[in-house]
Amino acid sequence: MLSGVSTRDYEKLLEPVPGGGKGVSAASISRAFACASQKALDELHSRNLTTQQGVVLMIDAIHFSTRAVICALGINTEGEKVVLGVRDGSIQKSSFGR
Repeated sequence: MLSGVSTRDYEKLLEPVPGGGKGVSAASISRAFACASQKALDELHSRNLTTQQGVVLMIDAIHFSTRAVICALGINTEGEKVVLGVRDGSIQKSSFGR
């Protein structure tokens, strides 16, 4: 995924291993992606935002089945968008939107 390839198509990027094996599983690819994603997310959340001059705050979510990815986006006085934070959450069933 980090190279623009899904876990279903990763094998075409691998070189053959002696004995005919590939040596890498979809699970190990997924673990590597999760580790790299967590590192990038940690860096995003540890940034110093005190120098930002925000004038607009936008909060939105993208829904995936029972999960939601929530993003806070700021727009500064120059019109530049700045990602302020990203969080994972669950979607709880409610009586709204029936």
